[in-house]
Amino acid sequence: MAKLKINGQDKIYIGNQCVWCRQDTSFGSGRYVNRYPAEIYSEEHQAILEGYCCDVCEQEYIEEELWRKVKSNSRKKLKRS
Repeated sequence: MAKLKINGQDKIYIGNQCVWCRQDTSFGSGRYVNRYPAEIYSEEHQAILEGYCCDVCEQEYIEEELWRKVKSNSRKKLKRS
């Protein structure tokens, strides 16, 4: 993995790997369907990782965000009472 400087930021292209779980998302891997291009900042590499996000990681993120919103709304309702 080579770092590239793009618009003043270090970027690392990780190809067909998921930016979260690093599983292969190439055709025939079982994670090709519903993948989408994604990039995240990696503290480990001190750069932006550019690749794909697989559907498994996306669904985990959605569930986590929904759970956070439910907990947040529950606290607001308790405070109003």
